[in-house]
Amino acid sequence: MSLGEYYTPDEVVDFILAQTGICGDPAIMQKRILDPSCGSFTFGVRAIQPLLKAGAHLSPQNKIDLVRTCLRGQDINPFSVFLSHLSILFGLLDIYLEAKRLDPSFEIQPFSVKNRNSLTYGVPAPDEEGPGQEPEDLAEEIERVDYVVGNPPFVRNERIPTGDRAVLDKLYAGLQAGNTDLASYFLYAAFNYWMKAGGSLGMVAPLSVANARMASELRRFLNVYELTAVVSLEWLRLRKEIFKSVDIVPMLIFGRATPAVTPHQIQVITGLERRQDLERFNADATYAAAHSSAIDFHKWYSLSPTGDWPVEITATDVPILEKLKSRDELSSAGRPSYGIKLGANAHATSPYNQAEIDDETLPLIKGQNICSFHCDPETQELLHLDRLATASDPSLWADLEFYRKNEGRYDEDGLGRKDLKHDGLRAMNGPTDVRCCAIPGVYRTISAGWFSPLEYAVHDSARVLVPTRFSGPVTAAILNSRMSRYYAFLLLRSAVIQRAHCTFYPRTFDHLPFPRLSARQARKLHRLALEASELSGRAAMAVTDIYLESMEKVESLTKAGFLGLRLAEGLEEIDREELAPPGDPQIPLDFKLFVAEDPDLELLARVALLATDDDEFTAQDIEDLPLPAAAPARKQLAEKVRNYAADLKKTQDRVLAIMEEIDEIVAEGLSLSSAEHGTIRKRCHEFPLSITVERPRFAWNPERKRQARRTYLPGERFRT
Repeated sequence: MSLGEYYTPDEVVDFILAQTGICGDPAIMQKRILDPSCGSFTFGVRAIQPLLKAGAHLSPQNKIDLVRTCLRGQDINPFSVFLSHLSILFGLLDIYLEAKRLDPSFEIQPFSVKNRNSLTYGVPAPDEEGPGQEPEDLAEEIERVDYVVGNPPFVRNERIPTGDRAVLDKLYAGLQAGNTDLASYFLYAAFNYWMKAGGSLGMVAPLSVANARMASELRRFLNVYELTAVVSLEWLRLRKEIFKSVDIVPMLIFGRATPAVTPHQIQVITGLERRQDLERFNADATYAAAHSSAIDFHKWYSLSPTGDWPVEITATDVPILEKLKSRDELSSAGRPSYGIKLGANAHATSPYNQAEIDDETLPLIKGQNICSFHCDPETQELLHLDRLATASDPSLWADLEFYRKNEGRYDEDGLGRKDLKHDGLRAMNGPTDVRCCAIPGVYRTISAGWFSPLEYAVHDSARVLVPTRFSGPVTAAILNSRMSRYYAFLLLRSAVIQRAHCTFYPRTFDHLPFPRLSARQARKLHRLALEASELSGRAAMAVTDIYLESMEKVESLTKAGFLGLRLAEGLEEIDREELAPPGDPQIPLDFKLFVAEDPDLELLARVALLATDDDEFTAQDIEDLPLPAAAPARKQLAEKVRNYAADLKKTQDRVLAIMEEIDEIVAEGLSLSSAEHGTIRKRCHEFPLSITVERPRFAWNPERKRQARRTYLPGERFRT
């Protein structure tokens, strides 16, 4: 892989060839297929089979000529072009040998694979285009085709060499929206320059095309064409089934070079987890129907308040999401913002030292410190307010006068205090509590706690929300509700990164649906949130913490491999997500990860791995894992872990019951019927919502890393 290029698995290629119609096109021998960034031409080689199937009656010489005629490849890398010729030749070798047997004078001609930059070759500059105009070189050199397929390089604009960037900026000026990706240019050119009218497209693209601002202009452009299907490959990437060495989450986009008509439907294909699911989708109509929804295109792209493409929704979700979108938004009841941006030149922090905490020196909360109903006071750093001028953006800590004037005047009933002291016009939409909400900026779903700005500062790895209608606990309860998490996942998920995490921008919270609550409902939410907070504080020590504390007293350790522990057959590595269901290492796994004669050994290995800061573990990591050498010590430690987990489960169950009560109140405030609420609950237990929406961060989660206290010297924070 280099500069955004990487191998495309055969299952993905075959899925694209099937979904574009290439595999079943009865007139395929008269069609032309282009891969504009062909690499070693996997798409072309896999397309040979449907061509040969259609041309089964042809002579060997004409079969080769059929492939030469129908397949087109282009690549900017001359070595890739060389490999493409070899790949096709090897794919046709048996047929070529038969042709030589029949006609010893037969000579194979070069295939239609060219060394050229598809994004610039024949593409007119903006000042060359006009109504009815088509530049001469474009008409002569670029033959429009029936199918465009491929996996273009994923390269953000900032990484493109300066000279090339200037050319592309000019040619694709209309697509510029921040740090645009090369893949956006390929998609635009496919519809605008490469496909015939009615031609079909099937391409791999970064998921950011669906939900990033940098692709907002591309989405507007593509929305006027007949997009036929979208498929997120995020979950195959999560399972390490594809693109293992790539740090970008992929998706598939299908469409036709036909103006969109009203109405037309788009297929949203969801819930594919493994490579074989792609094959099964093509082969099994029942499976395909269960994993795809035909949705009115206009409704589909109009659903998101931010103009994103909702790639995980089903037809069942549409009426519920439309209803939620019509409700009040959270922007009417709170002001979201980033936490404190320190920047490279900040001198405002120091290592955590509890003795130094005072009115001008506060613990600095980061995203990892925030859970549902809980902000962990165990932080890495202290923030010095008297040095805050060195920070890039001090957020609301730039002026704490309001909070100092109202110190200790918490909203005690949830309805929002109307008697807080404000300055002038700020009272018109001012805070209604001296507690603010805090939410991790990057996580798999929304998890909100609350804090006092006079007691804690919040880093920009988290978001801050100032309540302007109800109390901080009430607002946090609404954020933590399943309705908010469901809506945010399906319609407001941005900047998706690895491990099913995404970025929550302040605008995410602006657009969340906000319930209309009676005084009785608000008071009840407030009480429930406070109870959940108290319970979470008591349960802040996870099973992994008990394990680590106990391990400090173990005198003799040995490697797990010496005790006979190893990865199960067929596994090369495992992921943190696979080690345990959310926070409970007692529950049996759906599939076996380890081979061990002693069940205590397997339990301790799982907890020990969860206690590390790593996300992936190789067979070597498992073998080297330090565990108690003596069997009685292992048994005693395993029993201690099990007992603590059992006690912890009682607290967990009560917090989860509280969340169900909160959901009932929020659903009623959003005017959802019991059937609609039930549908949301059911959907959230279906993949992939089951591993995102249904996994908020709690105080007891093993994955909530307690990182070593670490601070940075001035100028060191962004050093590489």
